[in-house]
Amino acid sequence: MQQRTGIAPHDCVGSNVEFHIRNNKVLRVVPAANEAINEVWLSDRDRFSYEGLYAEERLLHPMVKKNGQWAEVDWSEALTVVEQGLNEARRTHGGNRIGTLASPSVTTEEYYLLQKLMRGIGYSNIDHRLRQRDFSQPEKDGPFPWLGQAISDLETREDFLIIGANPRQETPLINHRIRKACLKGGRAMVIDTGGHEFNYDLETRLVCEPAELARNVAAVLKAAMEIRGGMTGEDDAFLDTMEVTEQHRSIAARLCDSGAAALLLGESVTAHVDRTLITGLAARLADVTGASQGFLSAGANAAGAWLSGVVPHREAFMKECNGPALNIHEMFENSLQAWVLYHLEPEHDCVDNELARSALEQAEFVVAFTAFKTPGLESVADVLLPIALYAENEGSFINVEGRVQTFAQAVKPPGEVRPGWRVLRKLGNLFALDGFEYQAIDQIQDEIMPAIKTITPAHGSFARLQGRVTDVENTDEPLRYRHMYAIDPLVRRGRALATFRHRQEQRYP
Repeated sequence: MQQRTGIAPHDCVGSNVEFHIRNNKVLRVVPAANEAINEVWLSDRDRFSYEGLYAEERLLHPMVKKNGQWAEVDWSEALTVVEQGLNEARRTHGGNRIGTLASPSVTTEEYYLLQKLMRGIGYSNIDHRLRQRDFSQPEKDGPFPWLGQAISDLETREDFLIIGANPRQETPLINHRIRKACLKGGRAMVIDTGGHEFNYDLETRLVCEPAELARNVAAVLKAAMEIRGGMTGEDDAFLDTMEVTEQHRSIAARLCDSGAAALLLGESVTAHVDRTLITGLAARLADVTGASQGFLSAGANAAGAWLSGVVPHREAFMKECNGPALNIHEMFENSLQAWVLYHLEPEHDCVDNELARSALEQAEFVVAFTAFKTPGLESVADVLLPIALYAENEGSFINVEGRVQTFAQAVKPPGEVRPGWRVLRKLGNLFALDGFEYQAIDQIQDEIMPAIKTITPAHGSFARLQGRVTDVENTDEPLRYRHMYAIDPLVRRGRALATFRHRQEQRYP
């Protein structure tokens, strides 16, 4: 199903309606195909993030570093410098020494053109998974991290097991659905690594250190298998060492007895050094208990990034890559010579900010597509290209249920700011690549949407990793947590949101 929206990108995770806005005000609300509207609700994050459009740090003109000093230039000169810099890096070091990173919160069309451009000129190291550290078994990944159901179906669930997640901060609109289900009698259980605040009652709460997250999920799985009639020989080898407590048994019993349970995994799982193991355990637990399994969104358009090919092991539309390529962690570890950064601030958005900074500082050439001029980007980049933010842009997002949501430009970009897809199209022309003749966003959508709509959402098929769970307890696993008002460059610059965030950070160091 496809629909049009003019609301902030973060709302796309849970929106089932079409919004028409002007000057940041909702003028009209139209139900998506045959869907009734019971309410229209925005989180504060999505309501006030628009203030970032007017931040003092807005980059209004292309800039190039000349003899160590930044200078404003016109678009023609800036793009020529980009072309020359990337060509020189390829001639000197080869395509495997150049990396591309993108935010999980830009449009599907930008993702598609970005990977098409970079792969077209021979650079296959491309990734959007900025907060992930475990990349084992990439061949078993699903089409994208899927919620496992329609967003609206969350309201009909009787029980929830929330694993390594803080829905209220990560995905407020999904949290709103969970809360509505709980108000109608649903029960929420949590395996929690951060002592987060929830705005609904919890049936059971198991708080653990991040290094113990996998062990606790495994213990619940063992308890559930005992309820269902025992473990197989293969399961015995994997789970025999797990110590099962009454809390584990209580969670397992609730899931086994439920007629409609959902397992939801969040950012603490995504950023965990044993993400694949925890995901596999959760998938097995869902299978044993009959629950659904789902992931909270890792960004406003992480699904679009996956489906458009902004991962190193897969091109657009689930096509496997021909040759090897590096994921984000391997890129940082291998100290690449050139980088393309798309709408991210490495000092804030990467799970290992210090590793990111070190890798970028030693690079020979860095180009940043960005809406903001920041000290962090100025210190590592050679070219800054001003691209439009959500309300100034046009395109589509794909939410965690796989729903395509398109939006039109609401306000004109300031200064010399350009929509990112237009900049990428121009670079494709400069590199003399075929297939970059687009004159309107509709032409890109006509090329990509028929293929995307043929892909059915599904979970990955992670194999059980026998023996690994016994090693997790010794892992030095720090807590990975971001404040909900600091999740991307736009939200970080909402004045009202920043005021509250700073106050909250002082209360909860």
